Amino acid sequence: MNIMYQRYLSYGISKTLIAIRHDMNNLTACIKKMELFYKLREDKTYNIRRFIVTEIEYFIGVCRSLFDLLQLIAKRVWNKTELRDSFAKMVFKGQTEEIRSVEDLQTSHKLPYSWCIFYTEKASFFKKVRKYRNDIEHYGSTLDMIFITERGICVSSDYEPFLSFGIQENWVEKSLVSIKPVIANVTKEIIDSLDHFAKVLEKEIPTPKEVAPDYNVFIRGTHINELNRLEAYTNDDLWYNNPI
Repeated sequence: MNIMYQRYLSYGISKTLIAIRHDMNNLTACIKKMELFYKLREDKTYNIRRFIVTEIEYFIGVCRSLFDLLQLIAKRVWNKTELRDSFAKMVFKGQTEEIRSVEDLQTSHKLPYSWCIFYTEKASFFKKVRKYRNDIEHYGSTLDMIFITERGICVSSDYEPFLSFGIQENWVEKSLVSIKPVIANVTKEIIDSLDHFAKVLEKEIPTPKEVAPDYNVFIRGTHINELNRLEAYTNDDLWYNNPI
């Protein structure tokens, strides 16, 4: 946010930045709602599993949309060649899901090496998010193996799409894994993608001095502080009934 607002507002990206800000607030609200749903588990008037399933599906959808918001910014600021209008069209070859090479991107779009590296490095994670989102929206897939246990909200340790997002051995207890560190890992990947993209722009598209030198821009939100807990979610606070 700081790099974008300070250096690239003149490219007409303010609405896209607002959308990114809202999406990040929505992701952190999703994380907080998981804890809320777990606290409601004893009230049988609620279908807690359905709450969790729909929340995770929404969470993944927001993650998917953030990549296209980055692509909207890319199209605005890069004027040497026409870029594709979606992240998927940039990183995949034609209608396939084969990830394009750095050389391919350099040849077709005259992009700097560091920008091509960004696309190729983030393509694998994006592919996982996109597949899960597409399975939900186009093929009727759903999460039907959510467990509400005394140790927290969990899934089988070999259950997709969680397995694809990375499950560490120390997260597993009796063949079940808490969804908390998996959600945290996905969120950290999103943050890394946003930061990586901004640094590429700052390196490859020099701008005049900052709009407001000596000031910093931050995202504000009721639950944005959940981002400060992501490391604890993956290392210390793996289960919802074990708060920090």
